[in-house]
Amino acid sequence: MTTCPPPAGRRRPLWYRLLAACALVVLCALAVLAVPLYQGLQRDYITRATQSFAQALDLERLTLRTAAEADDRVGLDLACERLNGPYQGRVSIIDRQGRLLADSMSARCLQRARPECQEAILSLRRDGEADRVPLENTVTLRLPLQLGRRGDATIRLALPIEPVRRQMALVSRRLALATVGALALVGVMSLWLSRRIARPLEDMTRVAERIAAGDFDCRTPPAGSDEVGRLAGAVGSMQRSLRQTLGELRAERNQAQAIVAGMSDGVVALAADGTVLYANQAAAAMLGQPDLQPGAALAPPAPLAAALAEANRSRESAAVEWGDLRRGERVINVSISPLPDQAGGTVLVLCDRTEARRAESMGRELAANASHELRTPLAILSSTLETLLAWPENLPPASREFLEIGARQVDRMHRLVNETLQLAQLEADAPAETRAALDLADLAGQVVHDLQPLAESRQVELRPLQSAGAAPVLGLEQPLLSALTNLVDNALRYTPSGGRVTVAVDATDGRAVVAVTDNGPGISPLEQSRLFDRFVRGQAAADSRGEGSGLGLAISRRVAEIHGGEITVDSAPGQGSTFRIALPIHGAAPEPARPGGERSA
Repeated sequence: MTTCPPPAGRRRPLWYRLLAACALVVLCALAVLAVPLYQGLQRDYITRATQSFAQALDLERLTLRTAAEADDRVGLDLACERLNGPYQGRVSIIDRQGRLLADSMSARCLQRARPECQEAILSLRRDGEADRVPLENTVTLRLPLQLGRRGDATIRLALPIEPVRRQMALVSRRLALATVGALALVGVMSLWLSRRIARPLEDMTRVAERIAAGDFDCRTPPAGSDEVGRLAGAVGSMQRSLRQTLGELRAERNQAQAIVAGMSDGVVALAADGTVLYANQAAAAMLGQPDLQPGAALAPPAPLAAALAEANRSRESAAVEWGDLRRGERVINVSISPLPDQAGGTVLVLCDRTEARRAESMGRELAANASHELRTPLAILSSTLETLLAWPENLPPASREFLEIGARQVDRMHRLVNETLQLAQLEADAPAETRAALDLADLAGQVVHDLQPLAESRQVELRPLQSAGAAPVLGLEQPLLSALTNLVDNALRYTPSGGRVTVAVDATDGRAVVAVTDNGPGISPLEQSRLFDRFVRGQAAADSRGEGSGLGLAISRRVAEIHGGEITVDSAPGQGSTFRIALPIHGAAPEPARPGGERSA
């Protein structure tokens, strides 16, 4: 969202701007009016002078013709002077050859000169050229003239424009006075109009500034029907709406803060620089910082600091847990969620998992103890049933059937006890053996070899191991064998007769992957979401051959987790299933292959 930049400097008041605009309009109007006015005055003056000069010429035509035929230059000059009388200009007569025949200025000179100088003036003027006559600041009027035997000529009036200028000066003075009056009137009107407009605008500006400062109780100007009044009404409506919205936001914020403050889980909001924006009391207690206030620096434990740095770098959610019940520490689980905006903040949700982990530990211990206690009576029952079944001549058929059912259920219970003990040991992170460099392809080959009899008994084709080479891992041999056995055993159990199961090993992108593929009934997406939980069996377990305990896949997942890997499933109803265990590749050379673990291409 962009904001308008502040003005570079203080703006001039509204009345000043209105006055300047109106004055500019008046001056422009006067300038536009003055030019055509001057031109009109000049045209009118020339038109009237032309008409008057033509009338005077008509009266003097006979005199001019008589003087010309008599070659009376002085008479011609005097006639020109009479024609020039009202105009105070200069009247000249020019023949067809362009010679000056008479001139009103010559008449004036002759009248003012002494007698002995008049002849010299006449000789100087005689045969003079017409273009030597000065005509500055004049407008020339030409009319035809007939001089009898002297032929045609042109009479010219050099009409001075000074009268036009004097008249224009008078008009200009009057226009100037009118301009001053108009400007004064415009100034008064502009001041009155600007104050009438500006006062409510200034009031609304002050109200808007107070609203922007957070004061929503200030009084707004009354609304009206004009534009300014409607604007005042809109400002008032905005003020009321903002006051209501802000009140609702404050109520929601207080409610949210009360809820978060009363949560048993901790909530911490961090800014981009790692400072605390908000933290409730539960978070302060879990982090061991009772004085954790907004603006303080967070001092997280080492596991949380590392996870927080990685989440801020990748801008992806993460989770971390620290604490060990065996050392009497609290177990804290933290979910890290970077904010999606550009601010770069992060939200932490802390959950105290101490009691949950303690309950899980007690449950595992109870299951392990119960399973351990059940092993002895189960062993006695199993041996007793085997002994009874060994005397076929003393058992009726019905009794033998009941004993066989009991033997199968004892075997199933024995497997369940063993798997429960194994899972409890894995979840306690206390496997008995140490890790070693192993070849996952060898282990998979051994499982394929060991389960061939089961595949044959179920009439399922268990194909030889497919492997492109060694897949070295650092791990625990027996748990890995157990996990792979569970996957292949499940595939054989849930694949119908005539089906096939394929086991393939591949090592790419730093991971060793074992894929177990069958063409069984497949698994629905809903079942896949809980497939690796304890005591969960797929819908296909309803088959008569589905005799599993529901712990095999949970054991396989836990084995993958303690090796830093993962287990996944790719399946669809009616299209079979593929289970994959992916573990990090170890750089050390694997141990030699065991018997039965041969790889086939």
